[in-house]
Amino acid sequence: MIGKVSDAMVQHRHVVLMIGLLVAGVNVAAVGFVPTLGQRLFFPLLFLTLAVLVLALITEPFPS
Repeated sequence: MIGKVSDAMVQHRHVVLMIGLLVAGVNVAAVGFVPTLGQRLFFPLLFLTLAVLVLALITEPFPS
């Protein structure tokens, strides 16, 4: 399952990057306009970022 997700992310890396930038932009806008919403979104976005980082580290092949 992790391999399929990793392959999909590699094939569509521009889309993944754009979605990440969109999420970051929405969070910045939320903090600017509605600070309580930005505070509520902080931990779910942090958890999502850490989960993607862990998946990237797990699936990255190590050089021989």
